[in-house]
Amino acid sequence: MIASSCLPSILVGDFNELKEISDKKGGSVPKRNRFEIMSKLINNCELTDIPTKGHEYTWRRSCQGADIIYEKLDRILVSNQILEWFPHISTQHHAFTTSDHCKLSCDIENEEGTKGLPFKFEKIWMKRNDFKTIVKQAWRTDIYGSRCTNWLGKP
Repeated sequence: MIASSCLPSILVGDFNELKEISDKKGGSVPKRNRFEIMSKLINNCELTDIPTKGHEYTWRRSCQGADIIYEKLDRILVSNQILEWFPHISTQHHAFTTSDHCKLSCDIENEEGTKGLPFKFEKIWMKRNDFKTIVKQAWRTDIYGSRCTNWLGKP
């Protein structure tokens, strides 16, 4: 069980369940018990559903001649420890493309509230004679904190 685990947890995916009535637009009104599964998971495991930016819904169904149905089925759930480490974490729902699900991404802002620059590997770096030495030295550098913090802090 996640709640009894001391490990920080991040659950990402298509849970195929609704958390509340506002997670659905169009179609028939869902039965009350449909919300219980997701709510129990979140409460029993002491998880938080990360706030979202972008589209409200993550799944759509359109049938020819019928109304489009939208639902929020995809989520990023995190444990309290993740929230302590990354208090500005948020989820972005991107535009629908060819899939019936939209793409999700997770933004983690640093302590100042600004996003860091994304890491981009340049293939030309491998041509440097000291490339392997630089990489080994960077990965051996001590960064104080948890294993997750250490891994995230590596250049």
